[in-house]
Amino acid sequence: MLIMLFGSSSALATYDLSPKKFTVKFAESEESNYTDLYMAGADYEVYLIAQMDEEGDYQVKDAYKDTGVQDIVDKANQSADVTADELLAVSDEIEALIADEQPDETGTVGESVYIVPGLYFIHLDEVRTGYHTYQFLPSMAFVPNQDSVSVKVEQKPLTAELTITKTLSAYDNLTGAPMFVFDITAVDDQNKVVYSDVVGMRFEKAGTQSITIKDIPAGSTVTVKELDAAASYSISSSAEIVLNKITEKESNIAEFVNDYNHRLVYGTGVVNHYTIHEDQQANGDTIYSWEWTQE
Repeated sequence: MLIMLFGSSSALATYDLSPKKFTVKFAESEESNYTDLYMAGADYEVYLIAQMDEEGDYQVKDAYKDTGVQDIVDKANQSADVTADELLAVSDEIEALIADEQPDETGTVGESVYIVPGLYFIHLDEVRTGYHTYQFLPSMAFVPNQDSVSVKVEQKPLTAELTITKTLSAYDNLTGAPMFVFDITAVDDQNKVVYSDVVGMRFEKAGTQSITIKDIPAGSTVTVKELDAAASYSISSSAEIVLNKITEKESNIAEFVNDYNHRLVYGTGVVNHYTIHEDQQANGDTIYSWEWTQE
C-alpha cells in the first residue's frame, strides 16, 4: 500500500469553513495502458475523518478516535509535517471502519466535489472492465491544504473463454468417427502471439458439439481456423473466424458447419496440443516455452 506525502494544516489568519472544491484523479503511469479504465470510469467515496474547527484545528470524529488518526491530527494541529508512512499506518484501520459509515460525498474520478475543510479518506471499489481488474490504493487528504489527490492504480490482466461449436449435418458410420481439427491463435495489440493451441472434436453421429478453451488473455484478437476437414465431410461455413478483442464478460463463440459430401473415405485422428508458456524472470527477461500434449 502506498500513499502520497501530505502536508499538515498551516496557520491562517482566518478560517473559511465553507465547502471547498476537491478532485480525485488517477495517478499518471507510463508503465500501463489504462484506456479501458478511463472508458469504464470509476466512482469514489470520501469520508470525513477529522473536521476543521473555527480555530483551524482538526477534530477527530468519534467513529475514528480509537485508531491512530488522533496522533496524526495532533501533529497537524501543531503545524508539524505528516508523512506518507504515518498515514499508511492508519489506512487499514480506517478501511475496516468505513464499512459501517456513510460517505460524506461521492463522485466519479476526474470530476470534482465540494467538501468542508478536514482530513478525508478516499476509497474506490475494484473495477473490472472485461480486459483487466483495477484496484486502487487508499488515499488520505487534508482539505483545504490539498485541492486534489491522485489515486494509485494496480492493473491485473483478465482471461477469457472461447467456445468452438461444430455442427455435422449428416453422418455415415461407414466413414468412421471423423476428427475435426481447429487451430487457435491469439495476438495482442502489438500482434504478439499470446496464446496458441490446436484442438479437435470427434463425431460418432450427426449433431452439434462444442469445446471451451480457457485462459486466453482478454483483449486479444483470436483467429480460429478449421484445418483440413475429414475427407467425407466438407465445410459449408467459413473455415476461418476472427474474434476481435475478446473480453471476460462476453460469450466468445466461433461456429463451424460441415456437410456430408457422400465420399466414402474412412478417417479418424489424434490432435497434438502445443501451448505457449510465458515466464517473467526477476531480471526482467521473458522466457517462452512450449508444452506438448496429445488427444
